[in-house]
Amino acid sequence: TEIARQLRIRDMGGLIVIDFIDMDSPKHQREVEDRLKDALRHDRARVQIGRISRFGLLEMSRQRLRPSLGESTQIVCPRCEGHGRIRGVESLSLSTLRLVEEHAMKESTGQVLVQAPPAVANYLLNEKRAAVVEIEMRHKVHVVVVADENLETPHLEITRLRDSDMGEHVKPSYERLTARAETVLPKAGQIDVQGEQPAVSGVRPSNPAPLREEEDAPARQPVRPSPLPPHRWRCRYPPRAACSSACLAGSATARPRSRPRPQ
Repeated sequence: TEIARQLRIRDMGGLIVIDFIDMDSPKHQREVEDRLKDALRHDRARVQIGRISRFGLLEMSRQRLRPSLGESTQIVCPRCEGHGRIRGVESLSLSTLRLVEEHAMKESTGQVLVQAPPAVANYLLNEKRAAVVEIEMRHKVHVVVVADENLETPHLEITRLRDSDMGEHVKPSYERLTARAETVLPKAGQIDVQGEQPAVSGVRPSNPAPLREEEDAPARQPVRPSPLPPHRWRCRYPPRAACSSACLAGSATARPRSRPRPQ
């Protein structure tokens, strides 16, 4: 009962595995399954329950009714993109060197421009200066590293310039930073919650199911009650004058008059 209650309160969805204690008797396992099914009958979500395996595990699936509290009130971290961890400066610098060499190996490459966070740019220009010079000498390509204060690890931008793009019109390195728009976080109530999509969608037809055309039925006229005949109205509601006269006549006939006493 408590398991079913927690599933409803937390609105848990997906595949759920419950690890019960070891039960040697199959009768006890069936009783636990029946008790769980009875407790889940009050759940409005669609629930499918399996049987307890020989390892004491029960598999069940439950459909979530509404988005979770985290999805409704939180957004994905723009820095780590929801992973929870980011690469360090040294690891990101080594990855940047490999990407720079991949761009330098392409044909007709005149220059490789690297826009990186200040920490990564300083590490490349000081601790990895020999590796940058080796790439330039090996591929005959000039590598420009620019520190961009608007970037945070692990974000960086690498641009490859062809030989035809090189010339006197190329700007200095400090003027070649990419303009970036300020990130505005959404307010409460403006978070776009995307519903869960099925993992397999190819089995469904691309066109929607056709709708059945229904014939226009004639408008139904309101039914009014038929008036009662005049004699029925008289029977239900007799006039007061007739009633009073009848009552007087009845009382006069029912009770005789008393005679005067002799003097």
